[in-house]
Amino acid sequence: MNRLTYILRSLVYYRRSNLGVALGAAVAATVLAGALMIGDSVSFSLQQLARSRLGKIDYVMTSSEHFFQADMSARLPGVSATAALLLEGVALTPEGDARINAVQLLG
Repeated sequence: MNRLTYILRSLVYYRRSNLGVALGAAVAATVLAGALMIGDSVSFSLQQLARSRLGKIDYVMTSSEHFFQADMSARLPGVSATAALLLEGVALTPEGDARINAVQLLG
């Protein structure tokens, strides 16, 4: 018995196991490809949603410890800028029975 005959007989004898492995690999590859496509679609949708909410905002400067001076936007030459205040706070219901920590306040 040569090598080719041995391989062919082995494939025929284990045809059910080989078919199961082949189908499992095909299903796994299909699921992974679908997940990648859905992930890219969701990522693109979220980027578009964020861009539509930001409007004409291109850059943001933040500081974690100190505030910027109010006239800083006027001191940037050739740039249309607006100053805003971003703080972290706590949101409470009027009754005081519900609380949300780490809320971003923008003003």
